[in-house]
Amino acid sequence: MKTLFLTTLFSFFVGVYVGRSNFRRTNDGHVNQQNQTSKLIEYKELVTNRGQTKAKPESSKISHGANQKEFKNRRHQFYKKENDQKGKVRNLLFNIYKTDRDSVKGELNMDIVDLYEDALKAYPNNGEILSNYSMYMMRFNRFDEARAIINKCLKSEPVNEECLGNSTSYALYGSYEEVEKRLSYCLKRSPMNTLCLYNKADFLLAKGDARQSLKYYKKLESSNGSIGVYFSKPNIFLGYATAYEKLKNFQKAKMYYDDACAEMNKYACKKAKELSFY
Repeated sequence: MKTLFLTTLFSFFVGVYVGRSNFRRTNDGHVNQQNQTSKLIEYKELVTNRGQTKAKPESSKISHGANQKEFKNRRHQFYKKENDQKGKVRNLLFNIYKTDRDSVKGELNMDIVDLYEDALKAYPNNGEILSNYSMYMMRFNRFDEARAIINKCLKSEPVNEECLGNSTSYALYGSYEEVEKRLSYCLKRSPMNTLCLYNKADFLLAKGDARQSLKYYKKLESSNGSIGVYFSKPNIFLGYATAYEKLKNFQKAKMYYDDACAEMNKYACKKAKELSFY
């Protein structure tokens, strides 16, 4: 009887000791998990806010689930802010487009220039604004200004697709060597860049290499719009037609001139008529 009592007492103390040890391990694990979560939030805040420091959350008062919820909420607010900015930029550009559409055709409108400059004051070095601004200046052969805008864009956003594409226009430089260098750079960084492909095809055609230009027109047709820039069908059909005409394949040239003519391109209709005897 005495032996049974001692055995029971010993089992009780062992159970208490083991239970306390398990509790300590479980509790420590929970605290460590909270500390890791706290550090994760602190790190995410530093990245999200670009170095701005905030008060460290008290891990003892916030559960693991609450931390995750708080982080998701902050991340949502961050992306909402970023998307709001993109939306505002798009609205600005749309208003500029509407003003441009209603202005006198064929003339540089200084009101449009002022609108672009105001937009850049609100959003300095914004690639989307700079890209559109450079294209506007190129439309009116203001190549010095366009070149400066493109260089500014590439300085702030070296991989901006549209600015990379705009930088490859022969009209900007008038030098085969410079354009060839920029085309190679653009197509290396952005192989399916619509603007680069079009300018490359056009450049080869101007150099007299019609066969090679056809390869780039085909690539352009398959990737048209890949960076949000679209070339109209008549533009692509005219490229094909001109290349085939230079290769003296008049039957195919007429076929593509007919296709462009069907899209209401007057020049293509005229060329198709000239080649009608083939």
